[in-house]
Amino acid sequence: TYLFSLSRSQYKDIKVGNRTLELQLILDDRSEKRARILVNDGDFFLKTGENTLKQNLKEYIVDGTNFIRIVPSNTFTIVGLKVVLD
Repeated sequence: TYLFSLSRSQYKDIKVGNRTLELQLILDDRSEKRARILVNDGDFFLKTGENTLKQNLKEYIVDGTNFIRIVPSNTFTIVGLKVVLD
């Protein structure tokens, strides 16, 4: 589980489209990676043979503390995880 916080102004800026919030994962080089990624009350599925994933988090976030939980369906390594606010 990974926690991050957004101020009220950051949250509003993301929701109206003035800023973006993106999950960036760097994964191992094994063939296919599968997982369910939960972000607060929402979720999406990871199914890729690539070693990177970028996902916009706009529709999943809340004002204040947010969490990301990764529930793998097979074995793989997460080399890096970042939530980037631009």
